[in-house]
Amino acid sequence: ADWDAPTDLGMDKIKVRSIEFLPSAANDHFIIREGSLTGPSIMDVTCSDAMDNRRVYFDEGLWMTPYIDISECTLGTAANAKVTITVV
Repeated sequence: ADWDAPTDLGMDKIKVRSIEFLPSAANDHFIIREGSLTGPSIMDVTCSDAMDNRRVYFDEGLWMTPYIDISECTLGTAANAKVTITVV
């Protein structure tokens, strides 16, 4: 399902330390954007296999409004993919 911080957390912005994507299969494509479907991408990755975990770090933490539109993502088995957002 789609996910955005204001709707799902009741917060406009969160201070993010890192975002990690654990794919479900080869060629999983994951996009997380700032604020909305039309916002700039914060993370845009395509994984080579199910073990090709990807992580983006924001050293001091970065204030953002993460937004995921599931229709933009390609997941082999959506139930087996995982996103972890670590906040400060």
